[in-house]
Amino acid sequence: MAIERREFKKREYTPSATCRLFHLSGKKIKGIRGPVGSGKSVACCLEVFLRSCGQEANAEGKRESKWLFYRRHAVDLELTTLQTWLEWFPETQMKYDSPMTGEYRCAHPSGDGTEVVIHLVMMGLETDEDIKKLKSLELSGAWGNEATQIPWKVHSTVYERLGRYPRACGGKKYPRLGLLMDTNSPHESNWWKRRSEDIRDENEEYFTQPPALLREWIERGDGVKGWKYTPNIGQRDGVWPAENVENHNEGFAYWLNMVRTKDEDDIRTQVLNEYGLSVAGLPIYPEWKDGWHYRPGEVRFEKGRLLVAGLDFGRTPAAVLLQMGRDGQVRCLEEVVSEDMGIRQFCEELLIPVLVERYGWGCGTRLVCFADPAGANPNEVDSVSAIEMVNACGIECWPCDVAGNSFVLRSNCVKELLRGVRDGKPAVVVGERCKVLRNGFNGGYCYKKMAGGVLGEERYAPGPDKSSFYTHIQDAFQYGVWSLLRGNRYSGGLIDGGGGGNLLLGNRLPESRFSVAM
Repeated sequence: MAIERREFKKREYTPSATCRLFHLSGKKIKGIRGPVGSGKSVACCLEVFLRSCGQEANAEGKRESKWLFYRRHAVDLELTTLQTWLEWFPETQMKYDSPMTGEYRCAHPSGDGTEVVIHLVMMGLETDEDIKKLKSLELSGAWGNEATQIPWKVHSTVYERLGRYPRACGGKKYPRLGLLMDTNSPHESNWWKRRSEDIRDENEEYFTQPPALLREWIERGDGVKGWKYTPNIGQRDGVWPAENVENHNEGFAYWLNMVRTKDEDDIRTQVLNEYGLSVAGLPIYPEWKDGWHYRPGEVRFEKGRLLVAGLDFGRTPAAVLLQMGRDGQVRCLEEVVSEDMGIRQFCEELLIPVLVERYGWGCGTRLVCFADPAGANPNEVDSVSAIEMVNACGIECWPCDVAGNSFVLRSNCVKELLRGVRDGKPAVVVGERCKVLRNGFNGGYCYKKMAGGVLGEERYAPGPDKSSFYTHIQDAFQYGVWSLLRGNRYSGGLIDGGGGGNLLLGNRLPESRFSVAM
């Protein structure tokens, strides 16, 4: 008996640059992150179809697959995810039961006489009971829409259910067709950031679309200041043009209208495609713009110029290595962080090896360290200060000259730097070797929320959350930046920073101050 096959109706689909890379990837788990309206959900729909077309045909000439479409909330699944699928595959026959199911059939686009049959299961994963139901599913592939709203553990459970449909028959086995995920940018603490940047699994690949808009901080002579947003047409080096603009009736106005009504965090995540700020407290540096200040692969050490280190003490010593370019731009080269370690051990085992191996310290590179001024006080055990210990290790170290070690003065100095522009470039840039520093800027470094506020009013501590691991490297950064921009109270003039650049430093304190027996 002949099998009746529906004709494949051609559809015009031109993937953007990032979506093209997404389609070319053969990884079993892959995700794409982008602004609202960037075409990532459409890319996932087409990828479901493409992978289903690649399924092996059975004895009846059918290329069958079963896909799970899932989101955090069932109502969003029906109103958005399903609607996107039906726009591209309107012939799908749906049953609006619980869960929703559907079936799409067409002749294979190649005209080889086989039929593509896609069975759909759609689930909202709102409760533990919903998640338990996953363990009874037998699937070929899955698409997690707005994937960052769901814990990674749930995605892992979904992945375990793939490759179970169709069942092996007659010696023929059917592989997993893959787990696809798309999302807007989540908060920086979300699992997506960790898996896409820190965990290198050979089965996974993650793609990041360019921002819809670009922005720069403007301060006019009349006192007006704020962010200026412009369409991303590829004018910034290293940033691809915005994607899917041509499919919006309003073009770039679609996103320009959004920034007029959205708050800072929504603009970052939904328009600029940057990770959002931490929700644990009030971010100390809203001036930080990850896509503007974070420049992986661009922040390089310049031989012959002075290397400056900011240093924080305590049982979690932290240092950040800085260099000022010829144009006055401050470059954050690398961080050195620790836990449960004394300052002498920190210098000998962590800091000095980095200085020697990567920056030529001891072979022509001059380093000056500016530290927490409290480190000038002798300890109670042997009357030796932390700064004296650092100097005894051979590192030239001075207390940071900031009145009363004021957090307000230090943080305002950094805020000023973050808002600054040098020849069209950020006044400060952070490299890829500064992960903890960057995460702190992205919201980990914050004012702690306090209890006892009036209904509808949130109260925060006047200073940073001292229990946060991000505080130590941020303090170190402040000491270094303050000293670079404001100088040092022991200053007796200018010394050459190398390459014609001058930096205010101090005269030497009496040598006896640093005479420490090791």
